[in-house]
Amino acid sequence: MGCSSSSDFSQAERPKNYKANDPSLHGFDYELKGSSQTGTQSQESKFHKLSWDDFKGATKVQSKYWAESHWNVNWSYQAKIADGRALVRVQAKCTFDNKKSWVREEKKSQGLLEHEQGHYYIGCLCALTFMKRVSSKTFSAANYKEEVQTIFNETLKEYLKLEKLYDVETDHFRNKDQQKRWDNKIIGQIEELKAFWWSEIAAQADQQN
Repeated sequence: MGCSSSSDFSQAERPKNYKANDPSLHGFDYELKGSSQTGTQSQESKFHKLSWDDFKGATKVQSKYWAESHWNVNWSYQAKIADGRALVRVQAKCTFDNKKSWVREEKKSQGLLEHEQGHYYIGCLCALTFMKRVSSKTFSAANYKEEVQTIFNETLKEYLKLEKLYDVETDHFRNKDQQKRWDNKIIGQIEELKAFWWSEIAAQADQQN
């Protein structure tokens, strides 16, 4: 992804869903895993590792970019009301939209694919950060829906800006030193939010049941 995320920005106003659209020219190779055990059954959930098979969308012939990635943040919540306050629990997850994502066949490279992986991980950071921010707040019973939506919108805007900065500073992967710095930065931030990984949430639910 890259510099045109604003093209889908109006969808930020749609509750519980956002689709990010950002093209880019040129990566990193890192797989994040989490697992939980339920009796004898193992559940494993990992952040999706992209391959070119994920880019099934029609190429935009007039685009100046080599590839375009789309990710979605879908979320839902549960609220408990007591004494005029609302305790809200949010579940959010970022998924890669392979029907809209595309790549120019002649421009495929490992570097380009890895750079696109970085964009998807930024989308994951958006979802994880949103969950963390909601978990640390107590909301008013009267306005908790609007308050949660505001947190989502603000978090979304923050990470759309981060995506643009990612492309500017890495020069779409042309700046290898900056790309490596960003790779480490993104992975470090995802690790810091491990308590909110999809698999960790599943594990917590298993323990409560």
